[in-house]
Amino acid sequence: MYDKPNRIKYCFDLVAASTDATVTTEYAIRGPKGKKGTPWDWGIEGVTVALTSGASIAIGSTADADAYGDELDISAVAAEDAKSVRNTYWPELDSTTDTDVRDFVLGDIPADGKAVLTVIGSSAGAGTVFAIIDWQD
Repeated sequence: MYDKPNRIKYCFDLVAASTDATVTTEYAIRGPKGKKGTPWDWGIEGVTVALTSGASIAIGSTADADAYGDELDISAVAAEDAKSVRNTYWPELDSTTDTDVRDFVLGDIPADGKAVLTVIGSSAGAGTVFAIIDWQD
């Protein structure tokens, strides 16, 4: 974590209408020049069409979808609903799974590197996927 991070929210419209439940949708994120970053939150909001079962979202690279932020299950998020790492596992530890936000943040995005927000396995659904990244101060 950084003392005074440059916290930036990245939003992308997701419209999954494929007949293939294994479809992956990727969105590229580039941070400020020369700064490394840490995922702070990610998920989906503004859902207008419920997502299908098996859908998840992660922050990683093209080679490793969850290199920086572990997969969050977003399947069955209903219309007019939202789900993110922090609204699911923060501020308290989930007593049923023994999970909290720290279990999802897997690593730092390298300076001048590209992060990829990846939605995995949703063949139907619509909403706004987002990632909030704390960039080095």
